[in-house]
Amino acid sequence: MDLALVEGNGQEVAQTVENYFQILSSAERRQLITAAAILVLGILAVKLIIRLVKKGLKHSRALPPSTHTIVLTILRFVLYFVVVVTAANAVGIPISSFVAILSVVGIAVSLAVQGLLSNLVGGFILLGAKPFEVGDFVEADGVSGSVAEIGTMYTRLQAPDGRLVFIPNSSLNTQKIINYTALGKRRITLTFSVSYDDPPEKVREAVLLAAERVGGFLAEPAPMFQLETYGDSAIGYNFHIWCDGADFIRLKYALNETLYTVFREKGVTFTYPHLNVHTLPAET
Repeated sequence: MDLALVEGNGQEVAQTVENYFQILSSAERRQLITAAAILVLGILAVKLIIRLVKKGLKHSRALPPSTHTIVLTILRFVLYFVVVVTAANAVGIPISSFVAILSVVGIAVSLAVQGLLSNLVGGFILLGAKPFEVGDFVEADGVSGSVAEIGTMYTRLQAPDGRLVFIPNSSLNTQKIINYTALGKRRITLTFSVSYDDPPEKVREAVLLAAERVGGFLAEPAPMFQLETYGDSAIGYNFHIWCDGADFIRLKYALNETLYTVFREKGVTFTYPHLNVHTLPAET
């Protein structure tokens, strides 16, 4: 249906373009000079305006940094369009005639770059919904990393292993997004098994001592020690403790290592699956 619309308006566009050339050929030298001056001065003015707006955005708190690229792109397009239309009007080309060309070109472009347009729209949706901002650590589309930039087409994630991942904005709008930074804090959960010979009070004391030695954890919410399961050869425990989101990785691995050391000091025995085999004396 869209293709038929483009073909149907093709002759109209061709006729409009031909009219443009006729107008230009019949224009007076004064009009052409005026139009050229408008183009040159307009381009310089657009570059100056973009530069000033870019500086203003850096010091503005009204818009998050993630929106700056899209705002500048849209502003640049609008300003250049105004310059071209003003220059065309100076030589006698009516502004209303641009509507026919823009409508057909818009349909043709939308058919050719549907993916790009969906990414562009996806960028606006992300900026409106704000599931994350630049600097947040997120998991999306099977990738985890810090948000480096929310662009017009792609969102860039910097993975912990040094990879820079480009995710299409349209994909992010259909995927589950987990933001680990938005709330400002994260919970560390340790799961381990200890021998039945060690009472829960002894295990709790050792775990809290390990957390105290590491330090840097939040007092609220309070740490939580749970007896989870009674296994075949061990008791399963969970330990939950909260920290700042930026310290999550460092504190998690430090607590794991310190817990092993404290358990050995306090005589708490880690267990692993094993099988005891008892043999009966042979009958004589």
